[in-house]
Amino acid sequence: MKLEGLTMSKLFEPFKIGSMEIRNRFMRSATTSYWSDENGIVRPEIIRLYEGLSKGGVGLIVKGHTYVMDSGKAHVGMAGISGDHQVPKLRELTDVVHEHGGKIVTQLNHAGYKSIVDRAGPSEYQEGDWKGRALTVDEIHGIVDAFGEAAERTMDAEFDGVMIHGAHGYLVSQFLSRLANRRTDEYGGSLENRMRLLTEVYDEIRGRVGASFPVLIKMNCDDFSPNGFTVEDSIKVASAMAKRGMDLIEISGGGMGQVGELRRTRAKSDDPALSEANFAGHAE
Repeated sequence: MKLEGLTMSKLFEPFKIGSMEIRNRFMRSATTSYWSDENGIVRPEIIRLYEGLSKGGVGLIVKGHTYVMDSGKAHVGMAGISGDHQVPKLRELTDVVHEHGGKIVTQLNHAGYKSIVDRAGPSEYQEGDWKGRALTVDEIHGIVDAFGEAAERTMDAEFDGVMIHGAHGYLVSQFLSRLANRRTDEYGGSLENRMRLLTEVYDEIRGRVGASFPVLIKMNCDDFSPNGFTVEDSIKVASAMAKRGMDLIEISGGGMGQVGELRRTRAKSDDPALSEANFAGHAE
């Protein structure tokens, strides 16, 4: 990837995602934190962190993944948006970000097999010493509804948008993967069927938040696993979701059963600029 002729000035120009106007092009991607209590309510520490990011000039902040239903909680200390009781503190968080001119979206997630409450995903699955069961169709419909309800709470908490977590081997990513998804019904088999959960989640969210509220997705460009989600798959899914109205797609990588040798994100380089471009190889 050639970097000649590029300047830093573009980073400081305003940017627009759907109806959301951002003061610059600096985006803080979602990262995992363990600063919420046992009820999924964010603690003061995480509020101070995001306040500092906004005060420091970051244009767009993506809050770390947030479970949409209690059974989809990935780890202790994860924030939740599964109930109205979690909204007031989230509102405090968005208030401090907005006070300093930043914008913030929340990342909605269901852990699927990675849940610490109920290890369930598209099909029966075993990795190491744990096993996951297959979700029923009724349970899938319930999860879709939960994403929609969580999106409404996102608006109640005055976030500026919502992001679907479709990467890193969590539930949406699991359904997209041939490795994890071996269903024979309408949610498995072809890529169109494997992305059905994603399209239903998107449609449910969009129907609840309206046409102008930004809806984003974090999606793998590669699972780095045998029989997993591939670059070719990701191009087709990204195209389909863009046509459906998705406002922004953030690419990432790594899914169920990923193999280090297959993680071909970038060539080794002594150039600091290239070493920071984690998916430069895929961008080619």
